Order: sequence, then structure tokens, then C-alpha cells
Amino acid sequence: METERYEEAARTLAGLRGTANIADIQEELDEIHANILWHKEHSVTSFKVFFQQPALFSRMWRAWMLQFLQQMSGATGIRYYQTCILANPYLFLFPYTYSLWTNGFLQILPAIELSSRGGV
Repeated sequence: METERYEEAARTLAGLRGTANIADIQEELDEIHANILWHKEHSVTSFKVFFQQPALFSRMWRAWMLQFLQQMSGATGIRYYQTCILANPYLFLFPYTYSLWTNGFLQILPAIELSSRGGV
């Protein structure tokens, strides 16, 4: 229906609903068409809307902060190499391994707290 092929959409929906009569599904077709028109009218066409609406800016800020702090903490690297770290029993004898784990966890927890409290 977005490409204005109404007859084909009506036949397809009738086939999905198991009826040959299009009048039985006309109400559903009208609802689908109204939904498509509403989404075309209210769709986001520019990234500026993230800076103009406070609710969207808050969500973007939280997502950006979590992603940035996750990358800076090294937690992604820890998860990537976790199988190698856990597979080697002698690796736990080195203090560096413990510092990797604690560093990752201690930096991710404040990121979550900051994003929920001060995320605009």
C-alpha cells in the first residue's frame, strides 16, 4: 500500500485472512492505509529533531555516553578475549588479568549511574 498498489494489497490480505471477499477486510485495509499515512506525516526527516526535542536528546545522550564509556573501559576487549582468558588456567596467576576484570567492571558501573542520573 505504500507503493500505491491497493488492489494487490487487498488480494494479498484477503488471501492471508482466508476469504475471497474483499469487503470483509475493507475495514482492516482502511486502518492499514491510515497507519501508513500517519507514519509518512510524522516520520523523522532530519537528525536535528534529536537536538530539538528534549526526550529524544536525553535518549541519544544516554546511548552515546554508554557506548563511549564502554569503549574507554575496555570491557568489549575483555568480553572478546574472555574465552582465551578462561580457557588458560595459568593466566589467572598474573595480576594483570585481575586488573583487567576489575577495571572493566569499575568503569561500566559508573557509566550506567551517570547515564541514568545526569543524562539531561
